[in-house]
Amino acid sequence: MLGYTAKRILMLFPVLLGISMVTFLIMCFTPGDPAEITLRALLDTETPPKEAVLELREEMGLNAPIHVRYIRWLDRVLHGDLGYSFQTHRSTLDEIMLALPITIKLAIVSMLLSILIAIPIGTISAIKQHSLVDNIGLIGSLLTVSIPDFFIAILLIIIFSLHFDIFPVAGYGGVEYWFLPALTLAISMAPITTRLTRTSMLEVLRQDYIRTARGKGLAERMIIRRHSLKNALIPVITYIGLQFGWLFGGTVIIETIFALPGIGRLLVESIYTGDFLVTQGCVLFIAAIFVFINLVVDVSYIFIDPRIRYERET
Repeated sequence: MLGYTAKRILMLFPVLLGISMVTFLIMCFTPGDPAEITLRALLDTETPPKEAVLELREEMGLNAPIHVRYIRWLDRVLHGDLGYSFQTHRSTLDEIMLALPITIKLAIVSMLLSILIAIPIGTISAIKQHSLVDNIGLIGSLLTVSIPDFFIAILLIIIFSLHFDIFPVAGYGGVEYWFLPALTLAISMAPITTRLTRTSMLEVLRQDYIRTARGKGLAERMIIRRHSLKNALIPVITYIGLQFGWLFGGTVIIETIFALPGIGRLLVESIYTGDFLVTQGCVLFIAAIFVFINLVVDVSYIFIDPRIRYERET
């Protein structure tokens, strides 16, 4: 297991390197001059002097070839320097560290809500296949998976904020500000997890060892809890891990709608303002979190099912 984990960790580096290259190239060919954008923010003018722009471009190293600029930027990143925001003049790393805890909190709450909704419904649907409960769960999953998350967000705002006035429309503060964005993401993620749980449970319930357990007279609850659900959750946990990694980039729309100052909203604002270094830093952080979560999911299999062992490849 240690060898497999070490191998997977080593595989993270070329993945992140490739992502950093693609992101850097996209930023290089994106319209807008970082030197001009910086001077606009500094001088508070729409037309900074051309001489000043040219001088700042030379100072920022923007006249160097792309591969030289990338190597210089990568060297700074490896030393923990992601540059400075053109707009706020603060460290990009500081900007990300301020926004990241908010996105992490939103992702964790949303994922927990999604699991609490999806796994029980999927399990009950599998146990009571073709029943009214199963049909309602399947129809509900089909409907909710077809609705975009921004539409769900607007619908929840109309119902719970404007009509019943239970939760605030948007903003950042106490628990009441987190409920609607977390519920929106949970509703968006739950349908596929529900269907996957149901399919996996049905497959496990048809296995010979389940029939053997029933033949021995074990209680149905014990069979479901100890034998069926644990084995059925392996593919579900894989998908949940991917969903959790996706949340760090997928919260962009929800954080914007509900005015949560997370990393998704920071990424959107940096794109709007042409703050290239902040954009690159956000993308790199989101990618790093995603690949790390995938690693954790793979390693967690051995704790979920002791029969799984990672052998050294020959």
